[in-house]
Amino acid sequence: MNATSNKRARLSRDIQAKIGEKLALLYVPVLRQDIPKHLSELSRRLEAAGKSRESRSSALSKMLEAVRRRGSRS
Repeated sequence: MNATSNKRARLSRDIQAKIGEKLALLYVPVLRQDIPKHLSELSRRLEAAGKSRESRSSALSKMLEAVRRRGSRS
């Protein structure tokens, strides 16, 4: 399929996952910082909403979970 002929061209799940993994690597230093409790709670709520739409966990989902766990220890 030619992307120029389809205005709604989409990336495959595999490509989306790879992009997510690369972005995750860029943000690891940020994720190592402590986060305020209200942001941890917001992250938890967003993740819960996302899981209701998609049961498959992504690299980003795993990172958000790690951030939440670190925030709950603060």
